[in-house]
Amino acid sequence: QMWARQSWPSLISWRNNCKEALQYVGRGSEGVVFRTQADQKVKIFNAGLREKLRGALSILGDWTNCELVEAETCCFVVADYVEGQPYEGGHGQAVLHFAQSVLKRRRFVFQNVSPSNLVVDTHGTLRMVDVGTDIMAFSDADFQAMCRKLFLCFRFGAWCKKEGGASKLSALLSRSLHEADMPELSGFGHFMRAVQDSGDPDSRLYARLCTEITKRMEKVGSPILDLLDYGCGRGRLLKRLESHLRSECAATGGTAEHRYVGYDPAESRKSEWTANPYIKHAEFFDDTRLIKQEFDIVVCSRVLCMLPDEDELFKVICDVRRFVRSGGAALVAICDPLFDKPVDEPQDAARSYSWMKTTSTGYVRPERHRPLHLYRRLFRRAGFAIVDEQRLNFIDSDRFEVKGEHLLFTLEKSIPPSVTLMIKSCPLEFQTLAPLVEHKVRQLEQNSAFAKIVLVVDRSKQTDFLRDYTPQDGDVSEQLDSYNEAISGLKRHHIIDEVLEFDASNAAAVNESWFGVDSRAAHSAGGAQYASTLWAFDSCETELVLQMDADIF
Repeated sequence: QMWARQSWPSLISWRNNCKEALQYVGRGSEGVVFRTQADQKVKIFNAGLREKLRGALSILGDWTNCELVEAETCCFVVADYVEGQPYEGGHGQAVLHFAQSVLKRRRFVFQNVSPSNLVVDTHGTLRMVDVGTDIMAFSDADFQAMCRKLFLCFRFGAWCKKEGGASKLSALLSRSLHEADMPELSGFGHFMRAVQDSGDPDSRLYARLCTEITKRMEKVGSPILDLLDYGCGRGRLLKRLESHLRSECAATGGTAEHRYVGYDPAESRKSEWTANPYIKHAEFFDDTRLIKQEFDIVVCSRVLCMLPDEDELFKVICDVRRFVRSGGAALVAICDPLFDKPVDEPQDAARSYSWMKTTSTGYVRPERHRPLHLYRRLFRRAGFAIVDEQRLNFIDSDRFEVKGEHLLFTLEKSIPPSVTLMIKSCPLEFQTLAPLVEHKVRQLEQNSAFAKIVLVVDRSKQTDFLRDYTPQDGDVSEQLDSYNEAISGLKRHHIIDEVLEFDASNAAAVNESWFGVDSRAAHSAGGAQYASTLWAFDSCETELVLQMDADIF
């Protein structure tokens, strides 16, 4: 009270000089806060804190617009009043940006981080509203301590909504200054990784591609490199690669002869390259110039996940293989299908669908989500061996958890598969068809692929099966509906490529061509089927067929 009586005349004097009416806001451990009509905040401090305030504000620099007003009995800080909502946890992006802004300047840290001193402004930015003596010169240890407090506020800020929650959180914040391994800080390492990684998805992917190309050159041992960027767009990746490889050569004191070629099916890209002066050491090839060309490395970055059609997807993969020189490799990057999908409309990761994706730069583009096993199958089917598969992770700023951002495949030429996988089924398997077929296909495709996977559906019998295990009182029409839905699901989820439908009308042709007899029988005298399998053999185009029943384990 004595301090307030001493400081009040100085504040009244300042107010009269500025012609400002003051509105009481609140008080803290260091002083009392008022708001002016001009949306400024005035915080009064005891004169004994004058030197510490001078030092703190000199460290802050341009972080915030603050003015220190000194009077005989007190001093006060005048700053812009921040409109917004009290911080109550969450807002991962804003918390991350706050920490990165402090790290970028490397001039100061805040010791008084707590929800009561933070506000989320009308733009969604996290703002420190209590500027006082708790501002210290930057050090790595103090920055870590500040970030521990930020992380705890992010995770447990909602406690402040409950009675006694604010004091409970305050105790946690105090403990974190000395207990860096406290259980409540689980996941803090991911938070710090996100703080220190300020790169965008493009930069992270380009950096990894540069690293992989350098490793590939070291493996081959050749200073000469022919490189094609398939689907080059504006040439950003080639510019980054050219700069990286030039720096690598300068660092090792060597010389290198590299040829950089960009290809993009969009006609507009050629004129963009012509008008783009920073791509000095790269050429743009159209379809005509690209014919019969081969390269040591073909990069295909985030092209496949933009193709809307599976047939076109396979054609592009075959194109990429065609341009890879013997002994060369393709580096193919796709958006990670396990994580890259709509947030507001969660979809089944096992099926294909199209959606509009908003990139980190705000650009909206069409994207085609496909299950991962389909990419692997088509790579192998086109004649590629998957030499390496890397998941490029990042830290999701909404929850500060590890998520996959891109998948990077290193592919080398191999012999395309020449075997058809033929799986025979009938309506008897209406309950087991989907899981058993999917299990077999995934097991057999772990390290190889088939030229085609076909499901033979034998509809020559609907009931009275040999060794019938269906429910005796079951509804046959419902069982057939379940069977048909299982077949549709296997096709929709890209487990099988084709369905071959056999019914009794096909039996006569099978008996004539295979046995030279005139018969419409599809089953033997003992009840075993044979006609659907033989008919399906005739339908397969490859020389070799691996045939199995759907119910085999």
